[in-house]
Amino acid sequence: MRLIGNVIDPPVDQPTSRDELERVMLMTRYLLTTAMIGLAAGISLGADIESGLAPGKSVSPFNVLNVNGPAAGESNCQI
Repeated sequence: MRLIGNVIDPPVDQPTSRDELERVMLMTRYLLTTAMIGLAAGISLGADIESGLAPGKSVSPFNVLNVNGPAAGESNCQI
């Protein structure tokens, strides 16, 4: 214990050997990896993903600006 002013600072458990430090770092890495995998799984399972058109729907017209060819610089529907 250390006396800082009028406050006694309690001892902090710190790794004392290289092996113990490596064990603490490995456990920290393991816990962080597990947390990241859990977070990624939670996000992917919780998201409603819709890709493409729904069955029975048709594509709506859209205008594209032609950048080359005979219609270069003109906007027209490609469908």
